[in-house]
Amino acid sequence: MRRLTACGSRARVAGAMRLVAFVLAGLAAIAGVRLAAAQQQPSSEPILRVETGMHTAPILAAATDVAGHILATASHDRTVRLWSLADGAPIRVLRPPIGNGDEGWLNAVAVSPDGKSAVAAGYTGYQWEKLVCLYLFDATSGELLRRIPGLPNAVSQLAWSPDGRLIAAALMRGGIRIFRTSDGE
Repeated sequence: MRRLTACGSRARVAGAMRLVAFVLAGLAAIAGVRLAAAQQQPSSEPILRVETGMHTAPILAAATDVAGHILATASHDRTVRLWSLADGAPIRVLRPPIGNGDEGWLNAVAVSPDGKSAVAAGYTGYQWEKLVCLYLFDATSGELLRRIPGLPNAVSQLAWSPDGRLIAAALMRGGIRIFRTSDGE
């Protein structure tokens, strides 16, 4: 086997190595783009959660319906808990999609005036959309009704309009956004 000692041979080897590095970087970038495109939806992989019957992290927001029947609390434990104000008993747990790091931390919650829906947000949806979203839940069944995407950063406060047709989201930076509850626009 011939030893590469000539300047021309070293240059060819160095050039080939740069080409290989460039191709590998390109393949990694393509894979990254495909991976990012695939993460436009929350992961469907199961995440183990232990149900304790209470929040396991700080409660950062609380809200009630107009009649004062339901209390909703939102926490960095990535849950919204609904409670009966009449006797303090738990009603149900609302669970938005969660992910790694801060993904799923809830800073804000609001209950619709009629008590039939709840909306929650915080550090929500950014991991797969690179934009924050609101989660609208059916308070009776706990079903996630809709994700309302498109917010540039985390939500700090939420409020329903008195007629229940609009949701206001106050952002940590960037003002306030108003959405229709019927279609998320």
